[in-house]
Parts: sequence; structure tokens; C-alpha cells
Amino acid sequence: TPDSNQKRLRQQAASSDPDERRAVAANPKAPAALLRELAADDDPAVRKAVAANPNAPPDVLWDLAEDYPSEVADNPGLRLAVAADPALPKNMPRPALVTILNEKDCPVPFVVSALRGGDWVCREKALRHPKAPLDALRQVASQEENFTLVRAVLANPDAPPAIINVILDRLENGEWSGRHVHATEVICGRPEVTENVLRRLEELA
Repeated sequence: TPDSNQKRLRQQAASSDPDERRAVAANPKAPAALLRELAADDDPAVRKAVAANPNAPPDVLWDLAEDYPSEVADNPGLRLAVAADPALPKNMPRPALVTILNEKDCPVPFVVSALRGGDWVCREKALRHPKAPLDALRQVASQEENFTLVRAVLANPDAPPAIINVILDRLENGEWSGRHVHATEVICGRPEVTENVLRRLEELA
């Protein structure tokens, strides 16, 4: 019965055997209240299992994000939570947001939220993220004055040559005086660089 199953889970969660507690922490049917308790377990493997559990509440995931960022970013329950509460990314604690923005599996709503309402550190991480919307990259490339954020666009591996050329146009027009060296370093570190972009970099040097 459901009651007996829950009782068994509670007994396992209170076990002195970390393998037993880990099994509960990884069980998607474990109740949120039990996962909240296990999130403070002494065993890091137990806490890691909670971070990956789709039934873990968002606030528990925020607390675990710094130690287990990839598990939190890839947690399917986090995507369901955002679907149920679109304001969730906006209300996420900054340290947790900064941490999961470093993960390639960071859900798109969190990247978008950082772009719209984050401080410049969060915005920079979001602009570097492969899931950053192209419209956001274009806007920064054409309008942003803060070169740190523009450089983040240059570093984004999915920014197309057209966006890179917009930034080069602005450099050629004298914006961000002396920054062409930094731009060249970032662009040359991209996975692919077109011949046209390389030629323009040489002319800027």
C-alpha cells in the first residue's frame, strides 16, 4: 500500500547504512519532505542523489547547486517546476543561478532570466552560454557599451559570423578604444573563424 511504501522509505532514510539512505535519495517517489531531510545528510553521495531527484523541491536544489551543479542543471524536475511557475528563475537565489549558468545543461528559462534581470556577472555568463537566444546576442552586439558583455558574445561558440562582424564594425568605428587586442584573443579562441573575420582582425591590429 502507499502508506506502507512511505513508511519503508522513512525507515530507509533513517538507516545508519549510507547505501540505504542513498537509495531513498535517488527514488523519484520519495516525498519532498524526506528529500529535504536527506539534502543535509553527512554523506555527499546522498546529497548528490537528492540533487538529481526530480521530486526534490526547488529551494532544496538551490541549496545543493554549488556542490552539485550538473545534477541540479540536468534535473528534469527543475524543468517541470519552471513550467508550473514561470517566475521561478527570476526568484532563484543569485549564487545558485551563477553556479548553474556554468553548466551546458542549464535550462533555457534560467539563461533568459539572467539576460533580462541579472547583474552584469550573470548576464556575462548567460551571453557565453550556448543556449543564449540569438536575438539577445544580436542586441548586445549592436547596442551594448560594456565591452565585458560584448566580449562574452564573442566567446559564445554559437554566435554566427554575422554577429561577430557587427562587433568588428563597431571596433573599426573607434568604439572601445584599444580593445581590439582583447577581441582578437577571444575570436581566435572560437571553434571556427571565417577568413573574412581573420582578415578584418589583421586590419584592426
